Amino acid sequence: SEAIYESMVQWGAWNTLIGLYMEMLPPNGVLTRRDEGLICNHLGLLYDRLGNVQQSLSYYERALMVQRKVGDQHGMALTLTNQGELFRSQNNLQQAHANFEQARELNKQLRDPLLESVLLHNLGLLYHAVRDYSQALSYYQEALHFAQKLDEHYNEGMILTNIGMLFYEQGHYPETLAVLFYTLQMRQSLQYATVSFIEHFLTTLEDNMPLEAFAQLR
Repeated sequence: SEAIYESMVQWGAWNTLIGLYMEMLPPNGVLTRRDEGLICNHLGLLYDRLGNVQQSLSYYERALMVQRKVGDQHGMALTLTNQGELFRSQNNLQQAHANFEQARELNKQLRDPLLESVLLHNLGLLYHAVRDYSQALSYYQEALHFAQKLDEHYNEGMILTNIGMLFYEQGHYPETLAVLFYTLQMRQSLQYATVSFIEHFLTTLEDNMPLEAFAQLR
């Protein structure tokens, strides 16, 4: 309730947070099995951020084992999603796809719209990576629909940025600028730190084009 996890992640105090969680886990501490699964999932995320892939996978597997035993379907769906993202970052796209589809299957009963938006976006990233632009755009659009419906502006900005990159890779420059300028304006109004990526990309694009051509395009 004090949002300690979120705050410490934001501050970058990952090793301190890992130490706290290790003290909570059995045999050091006493937890409900559901909380044990949740903490193992968090540890998987933290070790992933630190670049320790083996430790991350180990804690995700432990989380899934506990969550299956206690029937925590929502916990399983979250862990499968996070583990899938780790697989994606390791370029294991087939296993990442399997994880996301398993999580979506669980979410058919859970009906968590935020989780569905995240999973659709992740699937879009997978197809984007293999340059299946049509399928990627379809998933991005579905994810965007959920994010806008939920007023999840951070996720909306992230999805739109990837749509802009997808258009750019296909040479659709007017569409690229239309999406990215809109996203930039939205992110600036919300004071997101990630505006710097879009600003840098647009500056690079401008530098690589004749001034009049970019002005006309804009």
